Amino acid sequence: MTTDNSRNKKPSDSLRVAGIIACAFFYFLIFAQFAYLHLLNSFNVSTIYLNSSLLSMCSGGMMGCTIVAFKHEERYTTRWLVCGFLSCAIWPQLVWFQTDAVVFPFLGFGTGLSLGILTVSIASTLHFWLPKKQLGTWVGGGVGLAYFLCNIPIVIQSSANLHCLYAVGICLVGLLLCKDLTVPISKTTKAKIERKCVVFLKSKIFWASFFFLMILVWFDSVAFILIQSSFQQESNFVNSEMMLWGFALLHFLSAIITGWLLGKRLIYPLLLISLCGLLLGMWGIQDCNYYGWKMLYIISVSIYSTILVALVSLLPETPKFFPIKIKVALLFAVVGWLGSTIGIIMAYNLPKSFT
Repeated sequence: MTTDNSRNKKPSDSLRVAGIIACAFFYFLIFAQFAYLHLLNSFNVSTIYLNSSLLSMCSGGMMGCTIVAFKHEERYTTRWLVCGFLSCAIWPQLVWFQTDAVVFPFLGFGTGLSLGILTVSIASTLHFWLPKKQLGTWVGGGVGLAYFLCNIPIVIQSSANLHCLYAVGICLVGLLLCKDLTVPISKTTKAKIERKCVVFLKSKIFWASFFFLMILVWFDSVAFILIQSSFQQESNFVNSEMMLWGFALLHFLSAIITGWLLGKRLIYPLLLISLCGLLLGMWGIQDCNYYGWKMLYIISVSIYSTILVALVSLLPETPKFFPIKIKVALLFAVVGWLGSTIGIIMAYNLPKSFT
């Protein structure tokens, strides 16, 4: 029987899982946050219709999280990942060729459903492939790589239609990375027992982190829309291709360092740094001539994004707590989907001075 030590000596598994994280996160950023909203706004839809489309995507995402929470079986993890990437590849193609905004709520629901299934399937099984001591670092590498790719000038400055094409392409890459990635049952049970002894986080940290992350995702969603919706702010926020490359590298390094620090039991300081940095960065971005505010904002986003993906895999799974897939689904459904949707709707509907 293959031992856990031999599993930890296979860096190819860790690399592939980090790549899968990067593919899923890149898809979320480039399509769900960029292309979908840009193409929907190109139809000059009313605020009510925009809100309904966003809520539709949110409800689909929450439903996807719920399905994985109650139907996912660890031995079929690869099948869930393959189905997730395949279904995610469908929606950018449908959005790309739409000539009428009336179907966008349905396409948003499908996007959220597929993405919810994919992300929860990934985040609830990280501990099966990633070495326990470097789990945070590998997760940070995947999250940071996604942000890096999104900030490459030729990518971020492309049209919404090309963003859809990039989303389809990254799903194909994710499918290739899932090939031959399996979770033997003999390892599954052992991994559960081992994690009771090696992880350091307790249940109360989950709920405290849950609260912090909800605020962070909410505020970041507001800032993201305000930056993207204002041409003046957008042109001032990013002044050159060289700056974009710098932002891409800063995202990557911040996520890697955050993952490494998670292994040092510094989750509370990281959350506080991210919260303070995000608030200061959002306020300071108004003074667009100072690059320090932009860097602070970027660092804060990378910190909380890495924690969001890695948090539950660092929690103990004992009879006193919910199973890991339930905690991941709850975190992603409420914090990820509901928190970001509330923030985006606020940014679109409330007076800019108030937000």
